[in-house]
Amino acid sequence: MNKEYFANLRKASARIYDEIPSLNWGEMIEGKYVMSNRYDFKWRFASGHTKSLTPLPTDLKMYIENFKSESELAGRSVSVSVGTDSQNHLAYTRFVTAICLQVERNGIHVIVSRMDIPKIYDYRYRLLKETDISAEFARNYKEFFKSIGMPLEIHGDYNSMTNHKSNGVVTEASNYLKTHGFNLVIKNQGINGSFAASYAADHFC
Repeated sequence: MNKEYFANLRKASARIYDEIPSLNWGEMIEGKYVMSNRYDFKWRFASGHTKSLTPLPTDLKMYIENFKSESELAGRSVSVSVGTDSQNHLAYTRFVTAICLQVERNGIHVIVSRMDIPKIYDYRYRLLKETDISAEFARNYKEFFKSIGMPLEIHGDYNSMTNHKSNGVVTEASNYLKTHGFNLVIKNQGINGSFAASYAADHFC
């Protein structure tokens, strides 16, 4: 690999992402406003503290319902938080979305989806895409979580301190999530901050 190889990667990245907004605001198709899905989630659960992942034995909704029922039978409530983190590799960008099922007095069970896409060089674009991925999941599953009595919280791996680069996207990411009915939790907010993105998703990047 030489300089020309990486120069071509950068040019290809620009061609792809110049035509795709980092945040999915939907589009008008035949006079109707449509929010299409852009991501292919493949869910696996994490075993212990390792980075090994095992495919779910059932579909995601059934898996979560069973996990919630078993926890409640043991006398423990379950809350859910979702976050996405990303990491640039040599020729691609990896996005990891983590569903954190926090069991009362008994830790957190993590479900993970990893996606590798052509490398994104624009830092701001990549950070906003993390929110876009979490928002797509939340948009499609908010009614499910509501039906089983589990409020859904969205976490972003963004810093609340203005001297950090990631703080530059907080306002835009927050406003976008509000259009979907969610508040964005970032680092140093709340009791545990944005652990679903900053710790769980980051761990599997």
